[in-house]
Amino acid sequence: DVHAGSPAQRVGMKPGDLILSVNGMATTTAAEMNQRINSLASGSSMRIEIKRNQTVLQLVVILDRL
Repeated sequence: DVHAGSPAQRVGMKPGDLILSVNGMATTTAAEMNQRINSLASGSSMRIEIKRNQTVLQLVVILDRL
């Protein structure tokens, strides 16, 4: 899911996008992806690689400040 108003939505992620890596580190499960994201400080940026249909995209997401 991509929540309305979330950092993911603001950079153009859509439901069904598959996250392949976070900051160059491959992710194979949702738990692994969450662990990588949760290890980052709020307000920092991260590079994610996603697959949408047959296209691989690179996005930069700025994490919300808490």
